[in-house]
Amino acid sequence: MPWYTRGRSPSDQHSAAPQSKVVFVPGASAGVGKLVVRAIADAGHVVYAGVDSTGDTGTRLMNELDEYGRKNSVRLRVVKLLPQDRHSVDAAVHTVTVESGRIDTVVHTVGPATLGPIESFTPYQLSQLYDFNVVFPQRVNRAVLPQMRQRRSGMMIWLGRSLSAVAAPYLAPFSATCAAQELMAKSYAMELTGFGIDSHLLVPASSVPDEGSPEDPGWPDDIAAAADYCGASSQLLHQARRALRRSRATDEKLVQKIIELVGRPSDRPLLEPGRLDRLPPSSN
Repeated sequence: MPWYTRGRSPSDQHSAAPQSKVVFVPGASAGVGKLVVRAIADAGHVVYAGVDSTGDTGTRLMNELDEYGRKNSVRLRVVKLLPQDRHSVDAAVHTVTVESGRIDTVVHTVGPATLGPIESFTPYQLSQLYDFNVVFPQRVNRAVLPQMRQRRSGMMIWLGRSLSAVAAPYLAPFSATCAAQELMAKSYAMELTGFGIDSHLLVPASSVPDEGSPEDPGWPDDIAAAADYCGASSQLLHQARRALRRSRATDEKLVQKIIELVGRPSDRPLLEPGRLDRLPPSSN
């Protein structure tokens, strides 16, 4: 039995209880997305995993999640989408709404961390990173929020990063998009209070990301420039590597908090606008 369902009977985990929610995780292909959708399904909710189906990796993940849902008799469903395509995102939201009647909660993830001197990242790389971490969530929100506003109910959960407050060497491209996403989450929290919709931000207690593998971050395309920087000051790279490896939020704490938020009653009081939860970092 997974650690996030201990203490629950099998009937509690898989039955369509009155408090069961319909949850959409549009970035299930990124970072902890796969773990999150499994945990939400195991907690008894209906969860739709948005997966970028382009390439072999996306196809494997779709098959893996489909198989997990069948083997564990949970309501985990996969919807194809292209994060950069508004029409694809709209179609995915339409599919979820038609099949389940509504979307109660959206969980926004972010892409894996990047590591390297900022000059060595091309403008195209920065635009792709910004698109996934900032513009993609906006595409999803514009597709989902009209129905939430009409119902006067809903929740948005953002897996934020306290990197936004840190100008750390070799982490700037990722931290810049983290800052933008955090500001979006806080602004949404204040602007949506009149509609009964929560926008809640979860961030690690540390100042580095807990998303993706710290041993396999995104690297800059300009290898020559990166090598020049690393040759001049290799200590900065080592410091950044150690920070990424040391200061991740534990998956257990993250998932438990998400399940707690998703399971809140629909008629609950709204959370404090702009509030965020800081999750303890991993001790590894």
